[in-house]
Amino acid sequence: SPKPVEPLNPKRKDSPML
Repeated sequence: SPKPVEPLNPKRKDSPML
């Protein structure tokens, strides 16, 4: 089953926000 969508975190490289 697909994992729940995680909130966007600036810390994560895959997040749009840098």
